[in-house]
Parts: sequence; C-alpha cells; structure tokens
Amino acid sequence: MSVLKFSRGTVVAFKAMERYSRGQNRLARQEIRKVLANKPTPQDYAVAARVYAEDWRMGWFDGFEDGMSPIGNSKHFAKLAQKEGAKDWFVQWMYAYAVKFRARWKGWGEMGLADAAYQRAVNLLENLCGLPTGGDAISRQHYLDVLIDRAESWVYQDRADAAAAEIARAMALYSLEKDPTKKPGLEPWYYWAYGFALHQQDRHVEACNTLEPLLAAKDANNDVRLLLALCYARRALNGEAGMKQKAADTIAEFHKRREAMSLGVSADQEPRWTVQLELGCGAFLPGSPGEAHWRESLRLVLEEGKPPPSPDQAPKLGMRKAQPPVAPSPASRKPAEGPAAKKAGAKKAAAKKTGAKMKGARTGAKKKSAARSPARKTAKKKAARKGRRR
Repeated sequence: MSVLKFSRGTVVAFKAMERYSRGQNRLARQEIRKVLANKPTPQDYAVAARVYAEDWRMGWFDGFEDGMSPIGNSKHFAKLAQKEGAKDWFVQWMYAYAVKFRARWKGWGEMGLADAAYQRAVNLLENLCGLPTGGDAISRQHYLDVLIDRAESWVYQDRADAAAAEIARAMALYSLEKDPTKKPGLEPWYYWAYGFALHQQDRHVEACNTLEPLLAAKDANNDVRLLLALCYARRALNGEAGMKQKAADTIAEFHKRREAMSLGVSADQEPRWTVQLELGCGAFLPGSPGEAHWRESLRLVLEEGKPPPSPDQAPKLGMRKAQPPVAPSPASRKPAEGPAAKKAGAKKAAAKKTGAKMKGARTGAKKKSAARSPARKTAKKKAARKGRRR
C-alpha cells in the first residue's frame, strides 16, 4: 500500500489548502511553516510545495516570501522534498506539479523536469505496489491520480489527443474490477481533465456531455463551469441554438460563486478572473498553438484583464520576508466553518492540478482538480484534486 505519512500540522494545512479559497490558503501557509520549522518529513515539504503552487495558480499572489515568488517557493520546497525523499512517489508527483507551473515563466525546460518527475512517480508506484495489476483500492487511486495529472500536463504541451487517449485508458483500467477493496473511484477532476483535452481538440459536444453531469454534485467544481462556458461559447460560434445564452449563464454563475467565497472578508476577496490571469497563472507555452486556442475561447466569456505580476517581483511591495506564523482570527476561521463555505467549493468554487493543485493547477487545476487534492493520506484522507481550482 502506498501509505502517506504527514505531520499533524501538515494535515491541518492540507485540509485548509484543499478548500481552494484565499483565506484558507493563507491558513495553510501559516500551518505548513510551523511544520517546516520543526523536523519536517519529505512529504511535509512536498505539501508545502503544493500550497505555494496553488497560491500562484489561483491568482492570489500572497506567497511572495523569503525573497521568492509563490512558484519560486513552490520549487524550493519541492527540491528539499526530493533531496530527502527521492524514492517517494508523492514527493516526485508534487515536484512535477510545482515545476509545471513555472515553465511558462522560467523556461520550457521546467516542463521537461515535470515530465521526468511524473514518470518517476509512476515507476515508483508500479514497483512499490505491483501496479497496474496489483495493489489495493487506495494504491490504485494514487496511481490514477498521477497518471491523469501527467496526462493533463500533455494538454499544455500541445498533445491534447494523447492526453485524452491516456485519460480514457486510465479511467478504464479498473472498470471491470468487482472486488471493492481493489476498485478505485473515478474522481470528478478526472472528467474535468478529459473535458479539457477534448476542448483543445474542438470536440466541444463531447466535452459538454462529459462535464455537465458534474454540476449535479453539491460541491461542483467551479473549474467545470469555466470550461463548460468555453465549450458552450465555441458551440455558439458554430451556430448551435441556445448555446450563447448557456455560456452567459454558466460564466455568470462562475463569477457569482467566486465572489461569495470571501464571505464578506475583504482580505479574502477573490480576484476577478480574467483572460490574462488564466493564461499567466497557467502552464501553456507562450506563443504555442494550444495557448492561442485557449485564449480564443477565454475571450468569448471573460474580460481581458491585466497580466499577473512577474514571479521575479512581488506586486507593489517588493519581496517580503516571511511573517511569523500567527493563529487565525475568529473572522478568518468563520468562513471555513459556515455552510456557505461548503457551497463555495474549490478554486473558483471547488475540481486537481485539487485535485489541480489543478494549474492548476489550471484550469486549471491543479490547471491544474478537487477540487483536486494532492493526495490520500490513508483511507481517511481522500484526494480531491487539480482541478484545479478557480
């Protein structure tokens, strides 16, 4: 079994982070820094990398600390995790996730590092658990998480056809398994990733058929709404009746849910999601055909907006030193406890690049899903991913 072992504080940080809201991600950063100051494990460092990756992916940009940007901190902690836990599949997965979202700004070689780390994670899981044929339900779930997150990264590399084929293959691996102790579930963010790959191939009707059932869930991921709005808008361009209104209604609900996530706390206000935020916080290679296709779709439903700040310079304040951890105020705790927080969901409402994470953690997702959560601690800990997210 591919058991994950986190420090107590890391579990608190992880649970906060997977809510994919600005206030909860701030709490996650505070909690994980306490852990990192006291004999952290490689997996603790790996979760820290994920927390900072989501700060960038979601467009919050609160994690400019220690002279680094959020994606700089993300890679820093991912490298520390690798240094001490190179044979840990979760460490390799989080390293891949961290550097994937640096590639757009720091050079396409980062995406090559991500590819290699994804493959190492796959190899380690296969060797550890006898996968794909062996393993219990938890190990197989981890295996699907890594396979599908890796395939999602191929979409950003203009390999949407290969990504769709691989995601379909992965989801079918255990479809005939009858033993409940060996049968993994199919997470909602898997379908989001598949829909993302279909969209990039202009298979918009198939994408809509894949994504629409996900809206029936109480915690339906807001990334689903964004992607659905794009697909509806593309279908409207092809002359399909009713699609323009569907796109307008879906993107309106997307923004409405994001605005509700702060629950009236000004410090937790979500940024208005725009074309430039989606592109700049994502993982497409600038100037690539995939980026051009994604931009064309985004412009059908989103405002253009301004590009995000460069990772080399914190917005307005310059590079900040890390602040000492502080206990969250009652006001910052309250949003996580109220029923409205549960309805808000991940990133832009709930997929995950995460479960994303899904630039995702990206579109992502993290990305990238879960919302996508980066892992399953044990049977008690369910990974909700990349999706990432908005």
